[in-house]
Amino acid sequence: GGGGGGESGSSYVEVDKANLEFSTTEESNPPSQAFNIKAVGGNSLSYSIVSNMGWLSAYPTEGTAGSTWMSISVSVGSENLDAGTFNGRIDIFTPGASRAKTSVFVTLNVEKKQTPYIQINRSYFYFWGYAHGDTTLSNTFKIRNSGSKTLNYQITSNKGWINLSRSQGSSKGEWDTITVSVDSSGLNVYKHKGNIQIAAPGADNSPQNINVEFEAVMPPQPYAPADITINRMSHEGLIIQEYKNKISWKANPRNQGLFDIVKYRIFRKNQNQSNSQLEYVNEVASNVFTYYDGGFASVQERNKYLYTVVSVDSVGRESPRAEILGIGDVSVPISLEKKDKTRKNKEIIKIP
Repeated sequence: GGGGGGESGSSYVEVDKANLEFSTTEESNPPSQAFNIKAVGGNSLSYSIVSNMGWLSAYPTEGTAGSTWMSISVSVGSENLDAGTFNGRIDIFTPGASRAKTSVFVTLNVEKKQTPYIQINRSYFYFWGYAHGDTTLSNTFKIRNSGSKTLNYQITSNKGWINLSRSQGSSKGEWDTITVSVDSSGLNVYKHKGNIQIAAPGADNSPQNINVEFEAVMPPQPYAPADITINRMSHEGLIIQEYKNKISWKANPRNQGLFDIVKYRIFRKNQNQSNSQLEYVNEVASNVFTYYDGGFASVQERNKYLYTVVSVDSVGRESPRAEILGIGDVSVPISLEKKDKTRKNKEIIKIP
């Protein structure tokens, strides 16, 4: 304390501001502010300053107040606070004065940081299909920026059977549509689980996840043979004229691990007869991939037949019939792999 007239019993500390208000955004601190104090009542007064919140501090924290105004600096450490309104208090203690405590009230407004925000319209996909399946299933989700600025996002999946129509994009608020397709050609009978992750640097809620489930079930019948071709063959010697059809195919790898294929059955139909039905021709063991249908007396008789082949498993289940082939003198080889993906672009190959 210091000199000056009057009795300490009638002295106190006066402040020029009873309230301070700070405003800032998340992850940043506002500029410091100040208030002034002086001793009233003639005496100098020793003071100490304490704040009631960890984010609030004042300087100097102690000293002597005289009859002239002196500045106290107030600073706020708000970088770790979430958005919201916070209240604090600075107490100036003057032991022995008639008013032992004077307070300055502090309000802190923390606004949400201006950042992008990932918004997606679904968090889960469920698909089901046949194990080793030959069709691609798909669905869509939407993504947009519901925050500020521009959302630059990357999309990844953690499983090879989950395919995405795009791997990155940007949104200022408009919805982007993403197609999710699942390929079960390599999946065994099981409930398979995967994940799609959307990550965006600077977005408050990055990353976001979408769970994907694919339930692969046992197909009801084997898969048809693959890569069937029909070759029209002629042997025209001086004495013997022989005309026959060579039917070739491949084992369908989709049957592996699911069906025990024991044989292949060959069927044909007469394309010159309306409403002609497929008739059984013969069957061969599962390690045979060629069959000759022969003994035709003329090119015309040979060429009137169309053919198909089916896979047969150990309990007698037949596959669907593969594409019926052999129209005219044209062979139409069709890969099931290619057919299943596109169902078009058939290769037309002229057979000599």
